[in-house]
Amino acid sequence: MPTRNDAYQLMTNHVKNENLQKHMLSVEVALRFYARKYSEDEELWAMTGLLHDLVTTSKLSMLSWRTMISTLRPIPAAPYLPMPCMPAMR
Repeated sequence: MPTRNDAYQLMTNHVKNENLQKHMLSVEVALRFYARKYSEDEELWAMTGLLHDLVTTSKLSMLSWRTMISTLRPIPAAPYLPMPCMPAMR
């Protein structure tokens, strides 16, 4: 299973804006809090928060996005994680 460090490296490799990185880290913390509050998978929610702006900000192609999805595929819920992000793609 990918680790939080894997997700962090993916974010820092593709998002160069420091303020946006801080925002993504803040969302990670918020989702970790809510996962704990609602007895959900903290790591899954945290990584989802950390990577939530990755596609729209890094100008990745659909092919690159699919490569990232395959990297995260070992996470049991990964098949449905990217779907909320897909409408944002142009």
